[in-house]
Amino acid sequence: MGIFGRFFGGPKKDSNFNPSADLMPEDQFWDLLQTSASEAGGHIDHQEEELTLLLRRLPIQELITFDNRYRQLRGLAYTWPLWGAAYIINGGCSDDGFCYFRDWLIAQGPDVYQQALADPESLADLDLDPDEEELEAEGMAYVAQSVFEERTGQELPAEFAENNEIGGIEWQEEGDDLARMFPRLWKKYGERG
Repeated sequence: MGIFGRFFGGPKKDSNFNPSADLMPEDQFWDLLQTSASEAGGHIDHQEEELTLLLRRLPIQELITFDNRYRQLRGLAYTWPLWGAAYIINGGCSDDGFCYFRDWLIAQGPDVYQQALADPESLADLDLDPDEEELEAEGMAYVAQSVFEERTGQELPAEFAENNEIGGIEWQEEGDDLARMFPRLWKKYGERG
């Protein structure tokens, strides 16, 4: 903080918000994600920067609803089948790695996200090169929180509880579970592990 800030308390922080579990409308959420992706030209690090710029323009209350929607979508993607797909594509996938994979999946936009939830094998149709680019986007999960803290000086309230119960049919690392469940993904990426 500069000398002006020491004497006058620094920039005024916005405190006009109410903690809420409300969700941003999906179409508004996805529009922000797709705009940030388009502006970034497919580079996930740049997408985080573009999303930051977009979120800075939102009212404080909408930052809360954006983050709630983000965590709702990440929680919906917490399934064994998607984890299996991430495991095959990335040549392995830890708990944290799967969280960051789901962040990456959300960053791809509604079509890729919804198709992957319905059928993880749809990821075989994408032109992915996990050797060249990380299919993880941990930073996307923190964009709304960072903008909120920047504007309010406070942590983003966590009224919305993200799903932390994994769904779907569990698979085993050892054996041929993943090859049987996801033959197209296995054919394309299965030898990476």
